[in-house]
Amino acid sequence: MNKLESMKVFVTVSEAGSFSAASSLLNISPVMVGKHIEYLEKTLQLRLIHRTTRKQSLTEAGRMYLLDCKDILERIRISETIAERLDNTPRGKVRITAPNTLGSTLVTQAIVEFMYRYQDIKVELLLNDKVSNIIEEGIDLAVRIGELQSSSYLVAKQLKPYSVSICASPQYIKKNGFPKSPSELENHNCLTHLLWNENTGWESLFYSKKHAISTKGNFSTNNGIALRNAALAGCGIVMLPDALLAQEIKNGNLITMLEEYAPSPRKVHLLYPYQNQPLPKTRCLIDFLSKKLG
Repeated sequence: MNKLESMKVFVTVSEAGSFSAASSLLNISPVMVGKHIEYLEKTLQLRLIHRTTRKQSLTEAGRMYLLDCKDILERIRISETIAERLDNTPRGKVRITAPNTLGSTLVTQAIVEFMYRYQDIKVELLLNDKVSNIIEEGIDLAVRIGELQSSSYLVAKQLKPYSVSICASPQYIKKNGFPKSPSELENHNCLTHLLWNENTGWESLFYSKKHAISTKGNFSTNNGIALRNAALAGCGIVMLPDALLAQEIKNGNLITMLEEYAPSPRKVHLLYPYQNQPLPKTRCLIDFLSKKLG
């Protein structure tokens, strides 16, 4: 068997969680997946995966070998781009991932402007609020919101913080009044995002559990654009990222409130795998996004 192929299979099994899940991703049979793992274990003379009828988990040796496999496969991927690195002209495809809201607004706007300048570069933007594995998924750049875990193989550049505003339409305020403190929100229709938790929702406006109050609302959704549109229609008060609200606030369609109580801005970073000599296409996009969104 080809050892590199077996290493790819091992990495996929580790991340997918089972032989059957990995077989679907790799388009090979579960039996063949098992043969690749058995080949590696026989070659190394070590058990890499604990297997039972119900679940599987990596052994200590398996966890160490997984890190080595990822590093080797990434080095090979980089080495295969030598022609691009020797040619200093930015060209080719760049894959970038970002959270849904930030990615569909500010990141998309910046990428479109970037492609006007560099017409030989194609950009593939993957929007997902789940954290992607940059190395395994062949991603060149990632925009992340929040605190980062330490990493020995990723470089992080800090971008402009992710700020949030609370607002409502003029017609809603005319009909229901203008709240001047969080406690007054009890008497208002507070629109809710289904993915919020106590650190990101209406509860985050209050100092502690002693000051907590119960907000209510008749509309909730898992989409920020839908929440914004509901607020524009006069449905209630909304709390959303400025990336979604800035233009509507500027145009007077939404009015901000409770600015001193809004959640603190969250950190945003641009991540990319460490390389001694980044590809011209990647280097150009890193520099552009750092200036545009930094």
